[in-house]
Amino acid sequence: MRLLSAALVLACAAVVSVVAAQTAPPSAKVDTSVKAVLDKAERYIDDYQQKLSYLLADEVYTQRVLDDTGDETAAQVTKADFFITFVATRNEWMAVRDVREVNGEPVENRGDLAALVAKPEAGPILAARNSRFNIGSIKRNFSEPTLALLLLDTRNRSRVKFDRVRIEPAGTMTLVVVKFKEQNEPTLIYRDDGRVRPQPVFSTGEMTIDAETGKVMHTTITFDGPIRAEMTTSYTQDAKLGLLLPSLLQERYERKDDGLTEVVTCTARYTNYRKFGVNVIIR
Repeated sequence: MRLLSAALVLACAAVVSVVAAQTAPPSAKVDTSVKAVLDKAERYIDDYQQKLSYLLADEVYTQRVLDDTGDETAAQVTKADFFITFVATRNEWMAVRDVREVNGEPVENRGDLAALVAKPEAGPILAARNSRFNIGSIKRNFSEPTLALLLLDTRNRSRVKFDRVRIEPAGTMTLVVVKFKEQNEPTLIYRDDGRVRPQPVFSTGEMTIDAETGKVMHTTITFDGPIRAEMTTSYTQDAKLGLLLPSLLQERYERKDDGLTEVVTCTARYTNYRKFGVNVIIR
């Protein structure tokens, strides 16, 4: 379960500002209606979840912490093997950072990533592992570049409101930008504030989708409240694997507490995607 820190999040009401302007007329050959675009995106995601399985990439992850005056108070750069796959039985992405280096210094006692991933019960362990090198006081364990794609899954789409924002011709493609808002549970993110039941955090955001193929080119997902989190993922075609893969993840987390502000910005770059050579059984 992905969580926001109980000590910092009291309530979450997702708000997103959009400019609903048409920038170009729709192509006569491509249906750019919300339903048509989402139907294609849903089929694309269904296929994508199967193809994007057991991949490994090189990740360079830069974090900066800023105080209420905008001055940098801490910074860190990690290099990691980034493992990602879709777990159909749990309807979620599994993303694991096996950090090799922190600020130029090697990480010792890294453990066996393959053995850890192969354990069906390892979810909480993997979430803790992913966040153990986070800096700043804002606690988070959901830094996954593919997170927003879950909203296009057949099992989630019905609880999300989608609206077309604009159409953007791009070469031979017709890109459609849609805004989204989670309306019902289960939400992608929950917050643990010490209650018996974790509380839902509803997201908003935008996706840029190729109207002809349903390919998702760009996503921004936002969680708003005392902690405001925003994650933006850009996808790039990988010539070797023939897939659109996350190439850049940009995150911004902001907390206001007793008049003080802390901002954490993160940038993750992914390169050298390859298949992860291990037989894994996940229940």
